[in-house]
Amino acid sequence: GLLRLGGEATYRDPGRDPMDYYAEWRVGPDGALWTNKGLTLHTFRDGSWSWQRLPRSVGAIVDFDVAPDGAVWVAGLASLHRLDPDGSLTSAEGLGEMLSGDLEIDLVEVGAGGVVWITGLERDLGTAAGEDAGSRRLLRYDGDGWMLVGDPEGVSWAQRASLAATPSGELWIATELGDRLGLARLDDAGWTGYGKADGVTGWGQHFGVWFFSQVLEVAPDGAAWVNGAGDGMGGGVARFDASSWETYLDDRLVHDHAIGPEGAVWVRASGGADIERVDLYVITPEAIAATT
Repeated sequence: GLLRLGGEATYRDPGRDPMDYYAEWRVGPDGALWTNKGLTLHTFRDGSWSWQRLPRSVGAIVDFDVAPDGAVWVAGLASLHRLDPDGSLTSAEGLGEMLSGDLEIDLVEVGAGGVVWITGLERDLGTAAGEDAGSRRLLRYDGDGWMLVGDPEGVSWAQRASLAATPSGELWIATELGDRLGLARLDDAGWTGYGKADGVTGWGQHFGVWFFSQVLEVAPDGAAWVNGAGDGMGGGVARFDASSWETYLDDRLVHDHAIGPEGAVWVRASGGADIERVDLYVITPEAIAATT
């Protein structure tokens, strides 16, 4: 079921259990929890669920994010749309002007000021959808238009990456680099990579095993959070403040996590006595302050 731990109340969905089959998880500026399945977006707000089904023209949702103004940017396999709080849906324009081939979007991230970042595979001309023949792309939209962003040195795009934007406008990327997890941060000075010398290596040594989801989020204080990859069925979720790591729920297999505007970290994880049970935990700002 859906649980919120660390507060006075425990919430459970009285109907279908969303933990069983929902894909992405995001927290909006008002603290509401968002998730999706197929063409449907579901919202958990004030202790109850609501949902909105998108038109087929969007395609199956591969990723989405909630902007500071409450709008939801939704990426289909070959489309990008903005769903405004009033329910209106508009298609993103100008992407095709930057590329020579079709773009298969796999990630969307909305940062400070509503800046939108997307990654995807620009397919070589003449290749069919789904074929892994092309170049990885990172694009940025600031409200005026789209621009291509240079790749971080040393970050492999062979694997799906995770994106997270900081409140100050920086961008983090986490991606699998062989037998380790690579982190890179983009700011006004360019890209900065974090690897073995920064203590990142241990958290990626088991990535590539199917049950480890590679997820990166940034908290309001600018710290990066990434799923751990410990031995066996654990690993937890780890906080990286660009100088040191701190791990939480290290006896749980973390599938996904999202961070609220007040700094609480929602973690979807399994483990314990019932390995097949998936619960949603919350790491409160008070718990984080006590360990940092």
